[in-house]
Amino acid sequence: DFRSLATVREAAARVARLAEPYGGVDVLACNAGVVGFRDERTRDGYDVTVQISHHAHFLLTKLLLPSLRAAAAARGESRVVQHHSGQRNKVVLYEPELYIGRGTHSLGGNGP
Repeated sequence: DFRSLATVREAAARVARLAEPYGGVDVLACNAGVVGFRDERTRDGYDVTVQISHHAHFLLTKLLLPSLRAAAAARGESRVVQHHSGQRNKVVLYEPELYIGRGTHSLGGNGP
């Protein structure tokens, strides 16, 4: 559940443990997140869309870097693929400081 960064940390630890006997994670593919969620904050204080679509993917990648590096050392390479949807082409430009950090602003959704 990418609405909780604690859950992302738990998932990363589990994946790293599962991959360890195989020499690490060869490929981490982070697919697009969500769009059109209600204007609300996660328990971590971030806009739900930004956290699910971006922050959680970046945290997962950061936490799995040791396992990715182990695979690269063992087999010559590992890959990280960050894929986000074409929805980015339809988004109105927002002031990043309003929704990337913790706070009360949102991406618009159902708000004014």
